[in-house]
Amino acid sequence: MIMIAVVFLLVLIAFVLNRCILYRRFLSQVDNLPGLRCLFSPFSAVGAMLPTGRFNPGMNWNWIWRNRVYESFSSDTISIVPFVLGPPMVYTRSAEAIKQILSGSSSFHKTAETTAPIRLWGNSVFAADHDDYKRHRRIVGPSFTSNTYPPLWRESASLYNEMVESEGWPDSKVTSEIHIPSASRLASKFTMAIIARCAFGQPIAWQRDINHASDSVEEKALQDMPFGDALRAVSEGAICRLAAPRWAYKLGIKTLSDLDRAYTSLRKFMTAFAAFRRAEIAEKSVGVGSVENDLFTRLVVANEKEGKNGLTDDELIGNTFAFLFAGHETSAHVLAATLALLALHQDKQEAVVEQINAVFSAGHETSYEDYPKLDKVLACFLEACRLFPAGAFLIRDTTEEVRLRSTTGGLLSTMTLPEGTRVVVDMIGYHNHPEYFPDPDAFKPERWYGQHLESELTMFGFGPRACLGRKFAMVEAVCFLAHIFRDWKLDIILLPGESRAAWRARVLQGRLLGLAFGVKDVPLRMTRRV
Repeated sequence: MIMIAVVFLLVLIAFVLNRCILYRRFLSQVDNLPGLRCLFSPFSAVGAMLPTGRFNPGMNWNWIWRNRVYESFSSDTISIVPFVLGPPMVYTRSAEAIKQILSGSSSFHKTAETTAPIRLWGNSVFAADHDDYKRHRRIVGPSFTSNTYPPLWRESASLYNEMVESEGWPDSKVTSEIHIPSASRLASKFTMAIIARCAFGQPIAWQRDINHASDSVEEKALQDMPFGDALRAVSEGAICRLAAPRWAYKLGIKTLSDLDRAYTSLRKFMTAFAAFRRAEIAEKSVGVGSVENDLFTRLVVANEKEGKNGLTDDELIGNTFAFLFAGHETSAHVLAATLALLALHQDKQEAVVEQINAVFSAGHETSYEDYPKLDKVLACFLEACRLFPAGAFLIRDTTEEVRLRSTTGGLLSTMTLPEGTRVVVDMIGYHNHPEYFPDPDAFKPERWYGQHLESELTMFGFGPRACLGRKFAMVEAVCFLAHIFRDWKLDIILLPGESRAAWRARVLQGRLLGLAFGVKDVPLRMTRRV
């Protein structure tokens, strides 16, 4: 017994000494930048599972501590150095540093480890880097043309009308209230149906709960699990999929079994769909410029034209999943936050309604041509995206020694980072920086008035790799918001004696939901506008 205790003590001493040596090495690797010193890295398995606290930042520290961490270290670029588990990291909210990191320079790259959640299906334009990214971008880019947006507007308007009818919401002669249990679920259902229609050409109806395929291709491919269920399970279970070893799926655990079935079903769907589209294109000689083409058809057409330089089957499926994820999950989170924020701020809602009424005057049915006229509606969506950016962080590793420039309070500083140092662009920190966005906690859509250049919209990323689908998301959101606020007044549901400020502190808390950041299950009250 004494011998066991001695051995245990010796092992403990050896472990502590090893960690002390590594800790000093880690400090040197981040150039002794000030920052958080903790037990576990935020992206380690243990650190991600544990809540945010003094000795564990957790995945959500940059939201919970957004108003004080950088200020407490008097620096817009800080380090996180763990003692027990995980690599050291550099976090930055400095515009100077962010532009350097996301410039496309060969000094920074995406690793297989950090892009693992979106590489589960194959490489894609989201995960590829440098020359490989340019190849993906060349093929995926033609999917988004000026022909994309008029049909997108029509489908969004049509789906809104289907939603109202299918949900049984009262007409303008009835003033009864409607309670929406979750703005997130409503937005998720809307964006999933739109991506099915406009990205994949599948006319899925609202009343069918998007869980039934519209033709034989999907019916054959999705016998194991409905499309909607499979996509939701895959989006929400990506982290679990990565963390659980393959043998764990044979233990009969229902959660893992359902997740495995979802992945199998969705892969069957995407493989069958790609084959079906190739055959259809070959038969009809479909061209990229056709107005009627959906995004996926354009992707397949562009890929076929590349010949041997095109995407592999796995890469085609990887980009298909990128469409599904970006077009559904990220858009849904921001759309739900917009509904919640406008319900909270009645003055902002009425300003938006005034513009909507002017555009919808005299029973005018809107079209994509009205999109530029609804700039206040777009501004509300962009401000919600600033407050709750779906991509909370962007991760790169250095490929060589880098001198990273950072500004704090207008003062420039430079730090030397060796090859293999992980740097994290803190999108929450940047968009809550009082120097860039005065009064950052306030919901001020007017910040975005007159911002007509998509390149200026930092919530969709910086530099040459900004989100390809940003205009798709904005057009879809503006159409949906314009229609719902034309017909309905939205308000929050307060607890007895609760103030609106207290409601926001209680309900509007951001967190990772699947692979994206957002707010969860915001209940709202709707009343028909007369």
